[in-house]
Amino acid sequence: MRSGGQALPTRRRSGGRGARDEDAAVLRGAAAARSAAGALLVRQLLASVGIVKPDTSHLIVRPVQPGDQNAPPRDHVILGEIARRKAWKVEYDEALLAAGPQAWKEHSAIKQSAA
Repeated sequence: MRSGGQALPTRRRSGGRGARDEDAAVLRGAAAARSAAGALLVRQLLASVGIVKPDTSHLIVRPVQPGDQNAPPRDHVILGEIARRKAWKVEYDEALLAAGPQAWKEHSAIKQSAA
């Protein structure tokens, strides 16, 4: 029950795999929306301090085919991704510092409630 005595809406499910697949699809959609919103906030913060990232929406990423001789070793891919994420984090932190305390409030993952 919600505060105030209102019951939460429920839906009947027949059970089985179809219902679980539907729930999983809804959760994936919600996660994608949160991810897109978070990415937008980060791009706005970086742009506010003069950092503009190149547009990569035109790139196509495909899994490596088994036996591809041009594919880098998995260890290299993993370590490269770790280094890239660390560099992104440093860049984000520097942008927050450059933008000042107001940006910390605007771009915080935890929104302060109005008192």
